[in-house]
Order: sequence, then C-alpha cells, then structure tokens
Amino acid sequence: MGFTLPKNYSSLSIEEREEWTEIKRSFDKLRKVYHITKGKRPILRDFLMINEKEKPAHVNTYNFKKDSEEFKTCIIQYRIRYNEASVRGGSIRTATHKYLLGFKKTKKDFGKTYLRPETIGDKISEFFQPIELDITGLEKFNRRYYLLANDKKKFLNAINPEFLKYVSELKNLEMEFSGQNCLFRFNKAFDFQQTQDLCKLGIKMSELHK
Repeated sequence: MGFTLPKNYSSLSIEEREEWTEIKRSFDKLRKVYHITKGKRPILRDFLMINEKEKPAHVNTYNFKKDSEEFKTCIIQYRIRYNEASVRGGSIRTATHKYLLGFKKTKKDFGKTYLRPETIGDKISEFFQPIELDITGLEKFNRRYYLLANDKKKFLNAINPEFLKYVSELKNLEMEFSGQNCLFRFNKAFDFQQTQDLCKLGIKMSELHK
C-alpha cells in the first residue's frame, strides 16, 4: 500500500487538511517515477539534526524504489506553540509543520559526519580555528557546504567522490552520517521541487554506495 491520508483527516484543522492534501499531491506525482510502499520505521534517535531541540513526532515511513535502487522517506511533524495577540489579550495557538526526510542504510561505515550549507559565520570561524573538512579537488562543494567528521579517514574511504560532486550542485541540503546510516533533508517544510531532489539524492546514494 502506498501513501494514504491519516485516519483522522476529516477532524483536522483546515490548515492541516490543506497540508496533508498537498503532501498527497506530491506523492501522487512521485508514483509516476518510483514504486512507493509503506515501510518500517528506521531508528532515528542517533541523529542530532532532528533531536537537538524539540523532538519531532514520526508520522509515516515509505520505501521508494526505482529499478534496483531504493531508500526510505520519513514524514516527521513538529508541533509549535505560539501566542496570537488580540484586543482581548490573545491566546496560545498550536501549528504543525511536516518535513520529509530521506534515509539510507549502506554497507559502508562513514563514522559520525555532518554536512550543511556553509554560512559567513563558518567562513570567519574557519579563518581563526580551522576544523572543517575540505575535500581536495571539489572546490564548489567546499564553498557551498560545511562538513564535519569525527574520523576524516573513515569518511573519505567510505564516501564516493562522485556523490559529493552530485551534492555540490544542490542547495540547502543537510545530511548526517551515523555509521552505516545516512539521514538527509532540505530546508523547506514540504516543497515539491525539493522533494524531487531528495528522491533523486536517495537513488544516487543507493547507486554509489553498495
């Protein structure tokens, strides 16, 4: 079974129903390219990029397959509380934001490695205390992304340079490697173009890291 709307869809707020409807439209388009099935939830507790602050709720996991390559996607949800001001004093409201994550388990051991877009602050701090891992021969990747690894040699032995060249053409990507597992996402809550890019990245990860 592929993507389905939540059982409580009809009782959700208008905003949440609109959000779920847009997600369903995205999955319907992706079904033309990928074979999509419900999947088993991966273990995500070791990944800092989704557990640093408020822990998200896991909604669903799906297997994406194209030819012989496959990876998983996870829909996670953050619930945010905020104050809505009014002439009567305001009230506390809640809003939900859903993100699509990509997950791939490989036979390679990448150690503990984190990748995100590089900022001007990173460039300044690197000038005074160089700790970032730069990849020889991949200047565009080095300019665009900030890469930290607890074991440089292990990561470089495991990663395929062609994959990093592919990543260097993408924007707003965040990735975390933990041993043989890799988690990745883009910065927008749910954007179809970024969803397409995430799926292509998952297939590329599968192709190049057997």
